[in-house]
Amino acid sequence: MAIKLYLWNARIAKAFLFPLHVAEVTLRNAVHASMSARYGGPNWMMPNAAGPIYPYLHTRTQDAIVKAISRLTRVGFPAPTADDVIGSLSFDFWSNLFRHPSLWAPPPQPGAVWLLRDVFPNLPARHGKPDVQQLVARINKFRNRVAHHEPIYGEKHREILDAVLTLIGYRSPATADWAKQHSTVMEVIRTPPTPATYLPGKLLSTVKMAPPPILGRDTTLAA
Repeated sequence: MAIKLYLWNARIAKAFLFPLHVAEVTLRNAVHASMSARYGGPNWMMPNAAGPIYPYLHTRTQDAIVKAISRLTRVGFPAPTADDVIGSLSFDFWSNLFRHPSLWAPPPQPGAVWLLRDVFPNLPARHGKPDVQQLVARINKFRNRVAHHEPIYGEKHREILDAVLTLIGYRSPATADWAKQHSTVMEVIRTPPTPATYLPGKLLSTVKMAPPPILGRDTTLAA
């Protein structure tokens, strides 16, 4: 049974990769687009004079940017652009970015667009930065467990998938619907292993397998 759980755990992790991928790309692109529009272009977070936000970021956030630039330089990007850096930053970076209260504070000017609602135009009216921060942190924690091959078969998979789709939907309901339509998470979690199964979630008798080829002494193998 332990091997069956191990295989099922791997199937769950594999199934979650797609919605987590969509959530991460949606989040980073949304934040980058809004920050670029508000702070003078795509270099808003670069560690130079062109990056107006960098000096006000937390030290850990600054370090993540510098390390990303260093990694890119080592692998053949002598002068990484902001887009290069954005694409190389981890989910941790975007999760930690919501810890900066000054970035996400409601604007003092009447009628000004709140940055948080610019990033997430479909955020419920009663929700604010703490709600988004908690949601992103929960997804990031689960994402890291998947990436580190940890046991996730005992997690509340439906709730986590709902959280992932909710985050995507705060930016784009159409993208959330698309991710849900193509996700295989529900199919996988509905087929947990049992003592009667030989493959995780399926009876061996229901699995169609092609018979192995029979090789004779005079069989010629293709090059």
